[in-house]
Amino acid sequence: MKRKAKQRPAPDPRSGLVGRYLGVPCSFFNVNVEGARYLARVKSLHKSQKSMLWIKFNQGGYGEDAFAPLAVVKQWLISDDEALDPKSDWYEDPDESDDDSDVEDGDEAEGGANARRAPAARRRVDEPGAPRGSVKGSRWQPAEARKTPHAVDNIVWRKATGAVPSHKPKVFARKLPPGVSEGLQQPLPNHGPVNVELFNRQWDIRCWELVSKYSKQRVRDLKIGTVDAVSRKPKMKNRADGSKGKQRKAPSMSVPFLIRLHVIITAMSICRLPARKYYWRKGKFVGCPGISVIMSENDFAQGIRCLYDCDPSKLVPRGDMTQPPPVGYDKMAKTSELNELVMENTLNAVCPKKTLSDDEASAEWRGKNGEGVVVSFNKDKPAKWAQRNQCFNGLDGSRVVWHVLNCPRRVAAEHGETYKSTLGLAAKLHAKYGEGFVIGQDSLYNSPVVVVDGAKKFKFNFFGTAGWNRRGMVEDADEPADTRGSCVSYYATVDGVPLTATYMRDNKIVRFLSSAHGVPTAVNGSKKPRWNKSERKYEEVYMPPVKSNYDAGKVGTDLFGQYMELLDTTFKSFHPWMVHHLWLWFGCFVNVHCWRNRFIDEGVRRLAGAKKTTLIEDTLQTMEELLQMADRLEREGAARSKKRKSRPDPQAPVRKSPRRDPVVSRLGSPTRHVPVTFTEKGRCRWCRKLIYSGCGHPGCGHMHEGTCWMKAHSNDPKIRAKLKALSFQPEIADGTQARRAPR
Repeated sequence: MKRKAKQRPAPDPRSGLVGRYLGVPCSFFNVNVEGARYLARVKSLHKSQKSMLWIKFNQGGYGEDAFAPLAVVKQWLISDDEALDPKSDWYEDPDESDDDSDVEDGDEAEGGANARRAPAARRRVDEPGAPRGSVKGSRWQPAEARKTPHAVDNIVWRKATGAVPSHKPKVFARKLPPGVSEGLQQPLPNHGPVNVELFNRQWDIRCWELVSKYSKQRVRDLKIGTVDAVSRKPKMKNRADGSKGKQRKAPSMSVPFLIRLHVIITAMSICRLPARKYYWRKGKFVGCPGISVIMSENDFAQGIRCLYDCDPSKLVPRGDMTQPPPVGYDKMAKTSELNELVMENTLNAVCPKKTLSDDEASAEWRGKNGEGVVVSFNKDKPAKWAQRNQCFNGLDGSRVVWHVLNCPRRVAAEHGETYKSTLGLAAKLHAKYGEGFVIGQDSLYNSPVVVVDGAKKFKFNFFGTAGWNRRGMVEDADEPADTRGSCVSYYATVDGVPLTATYMRDNKIVRFLSSAHGVPTAVNGSKKPRWNKSERKYEEVYMPPVKSNYDAGKVGTDLFGQYMELLDTTFKSFHPWMVHHLWLWFGCFVNVHCWRNRFIDEGVRRLAGAKKTTLIEDTLQTMEELLQMADRLEREGAARSKKRKSRPDPQAPVRKSPRRDPVVSRLGSPTRHVPVTFTEKGRCRWCRKLIYSGCGHPGCGHMHEGTCWMKAHSNDPKIRAKLKALSFQPEIADGTQARRAPR
């Protein structure tokens, strides 16, 4: 028998494309630049998907890879001459280098293309507005903008060998606006609770009304309480009546309801249980009777679902993710209106003292997928969404003013995002309470550019640690001696602002930059006991003034972070914007505690004789007073509603009634009851005749006046039984009843 010839597999159509040059349009990476392309080569075949090809980009020497469909790659093929032409307007990264020529040797034989890279002399696209960047991780990344010229670029540092009398820090005098003094801006009332009064000066009735308005709109959008309600579980089977699952009553989302809802959230953060459902258990070891009395579990779940802080029709859809929030997509737009309102109230309530601390809010990630509003920017993950709450805090831990850094990646801003955020906070503080503040901050925010511009624009002094590679810092600085406490100082003057850079030997070399401190000497420094790990004992270590002031200033930031951790909820099922909402809410409790203790120390008349308490005790007291406030608002709302009903609108049309004679009520006492006119035709439930009016009471339905109405409201059990049996008899098509009603 002749053996059948073994059929050879069909040649892979992709193999002929390996090594070929491609002109990849910028639109492939969602970059709309007309005519601009990336230069790439087909590197290898995709092993897992036979319809895909791996391509390698030549931009910027990164050599990053991406994959694309075979049919699409065929449209991008270009000739070798066109690819290697130095006059071609290829889209490139400004920092391109020709160090990387990583091309496989096997790629040269196929496709007739050699392994040479396009020369670095290719011209870049210089049209105005054209984005710059490169391909990293199969995604386009924008290039960092060129640095804006600044006076610190020409700074000249001089090493201090001893005291420098000519170099003195410029101390800005504290100048408050007229009529403003440190502390409370409005005195406390002579009567009434104090904690809720301080709380309402931050989270006032305007905040409650704002949340109530948008939450009620959220209830209408979700159609809660109707058969068309939007279900949390889309795959839930529909019932026979068309509703999904059990139809629940819509929450009122009124101001009293919202106050109770937020009080329960705060109680859950103090008395922590593994899950929400355990708070409504009635066992001996789980459950919280106080929470179950305030609100039911279903009402709480519906309230959390319908809680909202913005108008959804005004939200910007996810557009250009590379632009900052004012232009592109804003991830925290839902809380921006409430955030500005609470910050304005907090600034207006209390004027802070001279020395403040600047840092981000320290807290763990919260929300779905581990996202939260207090996540610091990670430079190793440029595509990660950057979120941070940067705060100016008082030394007692109180929150003064803050800013939400919210951008998809490091945006090419003037002098950087931290510069913009820090001076933005300084501008808000300066506009409200004048000049002369001293701000202590860490190396993330401290730099010569921030210190110089803060002193020139607002007459603020900044000091704190600083990175050695910060723009304008000392280059090739001498290291201090190996003895702990030894220092090396440099001084300079930029635009009339004296700067001092101090390098101190502690457990490691710590670098300080300040405009509020001069060159440290043994006279103006101090000694502090420090633990020696090797010798296992304390030793006296010299501390320059900038180090002592920095440690004292960081106490305020650390206190605020510790207070927030005590009150922060442990549930991670919140959205990122909800995390920010709760951050604003819990921060008001922290301020109440800090302000109350400060006013006791200052001898405020209203708090004379009061004792200091802990944060938890102050929070529990504020929660009780908030519940009393909710009850009072509910009573006032009911009284206003009753008053409106008793006083009808004089311009409303007068409804004519067929009869206004007194009739006998169910209890037998004469009363004036006016029948209500109905728009649709109906039948009397007693005599089954067509009527146009009824009594209007629940359970009566359409009913003739006189005998029928009196029988229906009679106390005779026999008559009531006949009416009950009659109400369940169906009607036939012609409108008559299956059995004639008894006369």
